Amino acid sequence: MHDTGLITAQDYDTQKAEILSRLINEPTPMSAPTNAPIPIPIGLVTDLQQGNDRQRRAASYKLGKIKSSAAVTALISAYNDTDSSVRQNVINGLRAIGTQEALDFLNSHNL
Repeated sequence: MHDTGLITAQDYDTQKAEILSRLINEPTPMSAPTNAPIPIPIGLVTDLQQGNDRQRRAASYKLGKIKSSAAVTALISAYNDTDSSVRQNVINGLRAIGTQEALDFLNSHNL
């Protein structure tokens, strides 16, 4: 007898049940617990540090919206920016991120 690649309805149901069981019981990358910060695009950090006013405003805004602890150091570094919009974006971003480091910085500056 040669293999036709076909399976019986009973085998199909068995395989389907096994697959469903694995999908339900095994963690997926999206559901697996992790303490790793969300990666931030290096281009945003570069724009925040070296860009013109518009680029620094956009980068500080986007870094805050990402809400990644990986952005805290870059945002803190931009706190003394000459542009008031950048400074406000830094404050808003650090509040949104809410890590201990971010909150300690805000508290130390009475923000």
